[in-house]
Parts: sequence; structure tokens; C-alpha cells
Amino acid sequence: MRRVLGAALALSALAAATSARAEETRYTVAIGNNAPPSAERGLAALRYADDDAIRYFDLFGRLRGRTWLLTELDANSKRRHLEAAQVARAPTLANLRLAVSAIAAQIQKDKARGASPVVFLTFSGHAALNDQGEYYLSLLDGELTRAVLYDEILEPLRDARVHLIVDSCHAAGVVGVRGAFDHELEGSRVQLKSAERDAWLARYTPARFPNLGVLVASTEGQEAHEWSQIEAGVFTYEVTSALLGAADVNGDLRIEYSEVAAFVARANQALENPTAVPELLARAPSGNSAVLLDLTQLTRSLVLTGDPGALGKFYVELSDGERWLGAHLPNGGRMVLALPLRAGSYLRSGEREAEIPLTSSRVVALESLRFVPGAVGTRGSVARALQQSLFAEPFGAAYYRQFVAGSELPEVHFGEPPRALPVLAVGSADRVARTNAAPAIAFGVGAGLSTAVALTSGALALHSYSEFKAEARQREATELQGDVTRYRNVALVAGALGVVAGVGAWLTWPVSQRSRVAAAGSSVEFVQRF
Repeated sequence: MRRVLGAALALSALAAATSARAEETRYTVAIGNNAPPSAERGLAALRYADDDAIRYFDLFGRLRGRTWLLTELDANSKRRHLEAAQVARAPTLANLRLAVSAIAAQIQKDKARGASPVVFLTFSGHAALNDQGEYYLSLLDGELTRAVLYDEILEPLRDARVHLIVDSCHAAGVVGVRGAFDHELEGSRVQLKSAERDAWLARYTPARFPNLGVLVASTEGQEAHEWSQIEAGVFTYEVTSALLGAADVNGDLRIEYSEVAAFVARANQALENPTAVPELLARAPSGNSAVLLDLTQLTRSLVLTGDPGALGKFYVELSDGERWLGAHLPNGGRMVLALPLRAGSYLRSGEREAEIPLTSSRVVALESLRFVPGAVGTRGSVARALQQSLFAEPFGAAYYRQFVAGSELPEVHFGEPPRALPVLAVGSADRVARTNAAPAIAFGVGAGLSTAVALTSGALALHSYSEFKAEARQREATELQGDVTRYRNVALVAGALGVVAGVGAWLTWPVSQRSRVAAAGSSVEFVQRF
């Protein structure tokens, strides 16, 4: 019986370990600093770096995990984003270090129990050149130089997969990725010997961390960094649009680095005004980890799906008037956009607009929308260029293949059937739709085995008790009484393990409520749990 009990305990432990290995823990630090560096008197304060941070806070905050928002919201943003205003902390180097320290400690716990930690680190704000010839990202209390970024921020996170997204002028000089402005990488005014220079560059480039992925906007001008009509940085607007599903070129509901890079490049292709073009530098983590975001993991989402070909260039505006997503997708494809779960959002295309209803299923078919005439106005040369040319060309598989052929980014796979998208109702971000039955099966097997052990031990206990009552000899009666006690204890322990394993099986069993939504001529299965 000891062996049987040990096997039951081992199986329960295996089930728990299986569940932990299947788990992915996520942490987000979204930083936005409108203030210019104190030493750079010629730089004006930004208007929408705080809004950029809130976009990432909203997007990645819909994943299971913990988020930090480091920004100071202006008056308009405070009125519009009440939740963000309550949790936001100042965009300081001190607060960033505190967040990284907390994440690093949790990463070690995650790794110990077999979980896979993922960290999203985003920055929007100014960058400048200090007196030592180093580029840095500006925070309220100090300079986030390349050395600080690598030694104090990324090094403690080396055991996690890290996605670094930076929207800032001269950002490539801080992150250490090469682009059109290679002098940004070598801004030091101190003459170094060749060996020393090579060693320094090797230490402070993304290659130092194989698990690091990078998306960086590399521009030298400030004029097009922000656009009042979208109330965001142009690069941030394009990246978040891509991550919300607009860049999913192969329909697998996973947004990869190459898809984001191609989407941003296509969005800006028709822009003739050079001051309006942000250049994207992208580097995916090494190995098989090029996925930036899995749409099936997003909670609190309103899914808009259908064939987008008739829309042409379009954008989605939330109920508070803020543009949240823009795209131009080809005819004949399947579009799946995971929008924030809010009532009163609008889809606008050309001079038409349609309200996106908040349905009980949290899924809205594109063909069900009713369009009415709308109106859009622009002003200023850059605004006019962006309005007319941003997303002017459709983004699809043909352009994607052409783009990725000339890049070093890993290519997505085509030909797989459409993937089902779990859609969650309003609730905690920690509630995740489950489609993997392996943990539940392991718990179920453990529950069955524990129950069998409990029943067998109970039967043996009853049998020994009957013999004990009939035995007249003292010695034999004492031995039978001991058997009764042992079998009873085993039955109780096994029964308790069975109950625990049964609850574990119920909690980890995949979602069961299903509804089918036709999209782009194919049947797409959406899974929902309330």
C-alpha cells in the first residue's frame, strides 16, 4: 500500500508539473515620458508619449500577468483613462529599477516551477546625446544609456523572453541595432582602440541576450514622431495596430516580428514626405520564439472579423474619440482584430462609418455592420501627408513575402487552416481561455488512480475490521486492528488526493461554450468561457 500511495502522490505531482510547464507568465513595463531632457533646451515637450504608454498598457494588460505603467498623464489623458491614472507611477529610472527588480525575483520563481516568463518593455519619449557622447533615453530622474539598459535592466531579465519596443528619435543608438543612421551606434567621443571598441560593441548589442527581441523606430527628426489626429506616436500607432491583429498575414492568430516589420514598412510605403516616415529596425529572439503576441491569450476583447477587402483603408475609433487601430488589408482574406471591450466604438472607411456593437458573444461579423456617411478633416502638411498616404497600399501575403525575402527575420508559415480564437467575457485579466487538455487529463488520471486507491484501501479496512471483530485471540486481534488503522489512513489520504486532483481537472479543463462565426468563406471557431 505504501507503494501505491507513493505512486498516487507522484502522479499528482506530475500533473501539477505538467500544468506549470504549460504556463506562460507575462510582465509588462510601459514607459512614456513627455518631458524633454533637462540639458536639451532646444527640445520641446512631447504631447503623446503618455498616450503611447497607455496603448501598450491596455494591450499587454489584457494578457494574464502583471503590468507597470510609468508615465505622467496630462489632463486630457487623465480624464480619458481613469484606470491608468490611478495606477501610473512617474517615469523615472528609480521606478524602472524597482519594477525590474520585482520582475526578476518573480522570474526565478517561475523558472523553478517550470513556467516560461515573458517580459514586454516599451518606451516612448525623447532620446538625446550626453556630454560623454552616449545616446540615452530620457527619464525624469536620469539617463537610460545603453550601458544602463544592458547591465541594469536587461541583464536581470536574461532568463525570460524579452520584447523591447522603443519609439524615440535616435533610439537605435541606445539599443545598439543598426539601421540607416549607423553613426548612432558609435557616438562616443572617446577614441578607443579597435579591440576595446569591438569588445564594447559586443557587450552592448542585442546579440548579448539570445532571448531578446527588439522593435525600434529609428528617425532623426522630431516632426513626425507624433500626429495629433491619432493622439500617438506614428510608430506606436502602427505597431499596436499590427499587434491587435492587422498584421496577421497567415491567419494563425500569432503576430510575429516579421509580420510587424512588414506591416509597418507597407503602412509607410506611400509617404513621400521624409519627415513623416519612421524607420523600423527589428530583431527577433533567437530560436523558435519569433512570436510577439498570441491573440488567443488576450482577455477582455471585442473581436471584429470578416473579409476586409471592401473596406480599403480604414481605422477604428473608440467611444472616447481616440483612434486605436489603422490598416489597409486585401480582398479575400480573413481579418481578426482583437479590440478593447468597449461599447460605442466606430469603424471608419473613407467617408463611411459604422458603429461596432458590443454583443453578448463578444464577436462581431464585419458584414453585419451598417455604414452611414461620415466626415474627416485634416490640417498641416505632415498631417495631410499622413492622412492621404498612411496605409495607402494594402498589406497582404504578396507584399509580406517580398519584404521578408530581403530581411533576416524568420518567416511565418502559410497553408495551415484558420486557428480558433478564444474570446473572453468581461472579467479579470488573469482569467485565460484554455484549449490544451493535457493538464486536465493528467489531473483526471491522478484523480482516478487516487480514487481507486481510496476504494481499495477502504474495502481492505472494512474486511480487516470484520476479521478483527470475529477474532478472539488477542495477538491476532491486535495485528488486525493495526491493519484497519493503516488501510483507513491510506483511504483517507488517497481520497483527499482524489478530490484535489478532481478539482484540478475541472479548473484546467478546456473551455466548452462554442459558437461558430463565418469569416472570409471559411468556418472559424470561437471559444468562450464566462
